[in-house]
Amino acid sequence: MVRLVDELERDGLVRRQPDPADRRARIITATDRGAELCAIAQQEQLLVDQHVLGNLEPAERQEFVRLLRRIVVRLLDVDPTHGAAACEAARQQIESHEDAERAAAAGGAAADGTAPTPTT
Repeated sequence: MVRLVDELERDGLVRRQPDPADRRARIITATDRGAELCAIAQQEQLLVDQHVLGNLEPAERQEFVRLLRRIVVRLLDVDPTHGAAACEAARQQIESHEDAERAAAAGGAAADGTAPTPTT
């Protein structure tokens, strides 16, 4: 977390200020530039959401977001410090499955690892 804040501060997006209530703590606030970029990012995210989810009814969108939030909570419950590792493991599993499917389509082993059935 410190490294992330260091980078944001270096880029002029946030500033650290001493916490008057706790000498050990720092208050991190967005700079004007940081707040502006955050607003732009939120607008762009909204446009992407509208494009990607455009064919869903409002109730379906709400359900989709609710389910995504449950998934995020589950990932954080598994191990909040290794969220990126969980994503990487999932990516590798998906790629492995896709590789097996491509091999099966090319006449190699079937997606379940068995040899292809000869055809006559």
